Amino acid sequence: MPSGLELRGVTKRYEPDTIALQDVSLNLPGGSVLVLVGPTGSGKTTLLRLIAGLDEPTDGEIVLNGADLTGRSPKDRDVAMVFQHPMLFINQSVARNIGYGLRLRNYPQAEIARRVQDVAGRLQIADLLERPARRLSGGQRQQVALARALVRKPAIFLFDEPLTYLDLSTREQLRAFFQQLRSTLP
Repeated sequence: MPSGLELRGVTKRYEPDTIALQDVSLNLPGGSVLVLVGPTGSGKTTLLRLIAGLDEPTDGEIVLNGADLTGRSPKDRDVAMVFQHPMLFINQSVARNIGYGLRLRNYPQAEIARRVQDVAGRLQIADLLERPARRLSGGQRQQVALARALVRKPAIFLFDEPLTYLDLSTREQLRAFFQQLRSTLP
C-alpha cells in the first residue's frame, strides 16, 4: 500500500468568484515534512482544513496511505490538527482534554491514562494534568492542544502556526520537541 499524502487537483471555491485554492497537487512520501509559507489569505489554513476534513474540496481528491479521504468526516481520518488558537474544553482537566480523542475512539481507560501520562511527560506538562484548562496560560493551552494531537499517534500531523502566540521560552522548548519528534518518524 502506498505510504504518504497525495493531493490530486484539489480546488476550493467558497463562492463562484472566490477561489481559495486551485488545482493543488502534491505527493508527500510517509515521514515527509512540508512547511507552507505564504502571505495571509494565500490558502495555507484552507489546505490544512481540507486535509483534516474540516472543509471539503470543491474538486479533487485527498489520499492518505492509499485511502481516499475525500468525503470522510474528520473522525474517520487518521489526522490530527493543532490550530493557532488552541480549542480546549475549559471546564475539563488537562488530562481529560489530552485524552479526548482516545475516548472518542473507545480506547481502554488504562491505555488512555498511560498515553496521556507519557505525552504530558515528554512535553513537560505532567504537573498540570489535574488542573482545569480554564486555569492555564496561553502557552500551556497550546501545549495541551499539541499533547492532544500527539497522544493519538495519527498518520499525519497538521500544525497551523502553533507557536505564534507563545512566549520565547515555551516556543524554544516546543521547537526542540518538534525536532525530537521529527527524528522519531519513519
